Amino acid sequence: IYVDKAVEYITSRGGKFLEGVGVKAMKLKGDEVLNITPTKGRNMRADVFVSALPVQVLRRILPEELYDYRYFRNLWRFEDAPSLSAMVWFDRKVIKLDNIAAGIGTVFNWFADLTQVVPEAFPQEGSVLELVITPCSHLVPLADERIIDMVISDIRKLLPDARDAEVTKWRI
Repeated sequence: IYVDKAVEYITSRGGKFLEGVGVKAMKLKGDEVLNITPTKGRNMRADVFVSALPVQVLRRILPEELYDYRYFRNLWRFEDAPSLSAMVWFDRKVIKLDNIAAGIGTVFNWFADLTQVVPEAFPQEGSVLELVITPCSHLVPLADERIIDMVISDIRKLLPDARDAEVTKWRI
């Protein structure tokens, strides 16, 4: 939902977006990034770098001297909180809400009908629910089919219009 818009924003302003390229190292001078060393290709320079690296990778590649700054020392306070997203396509609308909603008493924490929240990305007639489960470490060992059964069961309990709707597709 968000990546395409972020890429569009960056590229429409003359920026470049590189996908599938890791970062091995950063070279700094004071508080300025001089260049980065990618996993593929030559060192790169830019006025601004935007990182989408997982925090564990970022901590490994940051130069040691950055940890003199409190801001970067705080990177060590991040803890993993596994989460997963379930998406369920229905043959009809199961909710009328153009915002997110909490899933109280359900396996998922919050959910949204993407056809109403971002209709330009999901122009379907039926609902496309995205449901977020976090933390989810207790579910990780389960098969996707078992997780989706739990999610759909909770959707049907929570949303009366979903009880008779047909699931046409799903993804974890």
